[in-house]
Amino acid sequence: MKIEVCRDLLERTLAMNLKNSSIAAEILYEPSYVSQGKTVYCQVRKRNSEFYICYEHFSRYDARLLECTEISADFGDDFLTDNFCGIKMLDNEGQRSIEKRIEEISKIKCRKIRSALGLDGYSHTVVINGRSFYWWCEPVSDNAKLLNELVSAVFSFLPEEFRRIEQ
Repeated sequence: MKIEVCRDLLERTLAMNLKNSSIAAEILYEPSYVSQGKTVYCQVRKRNSEFYICYEHFSRYDARLLECTEISADFGDDFLTDNFCGIKMLDNEGQRSIEKRIEEISKIKCRKIRSALGLDGYSHTVVINGRSFYWWCEPVSDNAKLLNELVSAVFSFLPEEFRRIEQ
């Protein structure tokens, strides 16, 4: 799934809700099977001194979404759930935790973190300051583990069924 398509969808939805905010981080979680959760794209957004997690989730994977720029009637009723988009305002503790992790990740020198793909499992894509990090299933490097901590912290504010991973 293209993160740009997810970003455009969410940006259009948020246009009236979070004016004058900026993206601090983006996360795309893509499971291979529904038993591992839902495909979720979220942004950590900052406005003044407040942090928000803005998210959208997809009730099913549909290859047409890859090039989709608008939700049209031909996608069918079950393409997106009724509440596919949401906004959560972070409390002070959550904000400090996520902001600290974003600062630590910003210090990572490598441009990309990649790992091998597989047929089953899940993938994560994290974008911070225009730098993309991607890994499949369990993080294998220290940098990927740091990124996974950010993903876990952000997802702790979202419904549990969004990201189910084996521990």
